Amino acid sequence: MSDVLPPPPPPRGGNGCWKWGAISCGIGCVGLLIALAILLMVAWPTVRTMLKAQEKGDQVKRDMRLIAKAIDAYAADKGRYPHSLKDLVPSYLPDERSLRPSADPSGPAYLYLRPPANAPGSHVLLQYELPPPVPGGPPWVIRLRKDGVIEGGDYDMESVMRQRPTPNRQRP
Repeated sequence: MSDVLPPPPPPRGGNGCWKWGAISCGIGCVGLLIALAILLMVAWPTVRTMLKAQEKGDQVKRDMRLIAKAIDAYAADKGRYPHSLKDLVPSYLPDERSLRPSADPSGPAYLYLRPPANAPGSHVLLQYELPPPVPGGPPWVIRLRKDGVIEGGDYDMESVMRQRPTPNRQRP
């Protein structure tokens, strides 16, 4: 056996592939974060508007259920449906402010569609139209049927984009 050791490895240079791979990965991650931040800034106003509209819609549905209970109590007591929602005040609802959505007290009142005596459960009892949460979108119509089912309870972006009119393009 000899006492001779192999020569030491050459010193490493600062230009290895690991270094450049890490740098490009870091730059890619920063670029991705910047792109996501820009996307969030562009989309946030629409998302915020949709969330506020959803809150108003939820409040309208809660108010409709309360009015429907008052209508049912009136019908059970009197044997007929009220001619108008004002007939429910003050015996079944505290005041006339209850006839407007608490989410938008300055907005229009609920539309009451008095059912005939033999109306099916699918007859619309109450209706309210919220303004479109997205410019150019359709209004959000919420209906409460006689059987307690709420129609039009969700307003989603997909339905807005389907119903949104497309601009006319001029051919050159």
